[in-house]
Amino acid sequence: MGSIEKEQKEVLDIIKRSESEARRFLQKMISFDSQIIEQGVKGKEGNIQRWLAKELKTMGCQVDIFEPDNKKLKKYSDFNPGHDYTDQPNVVGILKGKEKGRSLILNGHVDTVSPGDITTWKHNPWSGIIEKGKIFGRGVCDMKAGVAAMIMAGLDKLEKEWLAFKHHPLLPSPTIMFGEIKGGIGASIIPDACELKVEIDYLPGEKKEDVQREVEDNILNISKADPWLKKHPPEINWLLNTSPYETRKDHSIVKIIKKVASKFIDNPEISGLPSGADARILNNIGGIPTVIFGSGNLRKAHSIDEYVSIGEYLKAIKVLALIMIGWSM
Repeated sequence: MGSIEKEQKEVLDIIKRSESEARRFLQKMISFDSQIIEQGVKGKEGNIQRWLAKELKTMGCQVDIFEPDNKKLKKYSDFNPGHDYTDQPNVVGILKGKEKGRSLILNGHVDTVSPGDITTWKHNPWSGIIEKGKIFGRGVCDMKAGVAAMIMAGLDKLEKEWLAFKHHPLLPSPTIMFGEIKGGIGASIIPDACELKVEIDYLPGEKKEDVQREVEDNILNISKADPWLKKHPPEINWLLNTSPYETRKDHSIVKIIKKVASKFIDNPEISGLPSGADARILNNIGGIPTVIFGSGNLRKAHSIDEYVSIGEYLKAIKVLALIMIGWSM
């Protein structure tokens, strides 16, 4: 047995012996209510981040815990003005190796969306209950829709154009999703205002400013066809930006992850993630080639009774451990 194979076996043996501890650790994380508030303008991550900082120190890491500084962030394209990071600290743990080799970042987030009406959940969203090989809890899968009709029709036309002409080898064509509609006070009363909150997707290689201009021009052009809207055009505010990013399929970190994953998964596939992710910060701003990997089915993320299979969770620990070994060689 070679040195790499021997080290891999030793690490997998340690993980096997630590499965109960791994379950308890995840259950503890789920127990924290770390919801974002008003789409991330505020949040409740403080307690879980302080707990994680303490745990990382216990593991022998050098730990830095800090609240993001808007003055420093505003120069970046993904800066979101108005966000208050009080008691929403970031935690960085550094575990130094014994030799001179390549560094590897494992990045994630502990903030979650709201669980909604918790009475619709089978289990309390922060219980971390394990049942039939599944662990339940909010955030456990995700690293814890007259005037309005005209505008919607205009965006629908734009979306169809995008579906026809904008393509990517690993991602679906960009879409436009109406997530929230507000207006009026009763069925028989004509609303005096209507507010739409919309998610606009765009692809790696596209610029945020170009996409925003395309959407705004489309809405305003549609509005000009209506006499009232022509005099009272819609107000458009951009609330949040999560830029797309891309890492080459032939990059060494991608190859290592696929090789290690193949030990546990039959024919692992490289695919794109059609949603926002923290990986964009590391890749777009830090210049660090970044890959998204983890346990759970994303179809369960942000859903009622969100869960992750215990088997997948433990398997992910093994894969990540072997990735670190492979990257260090």
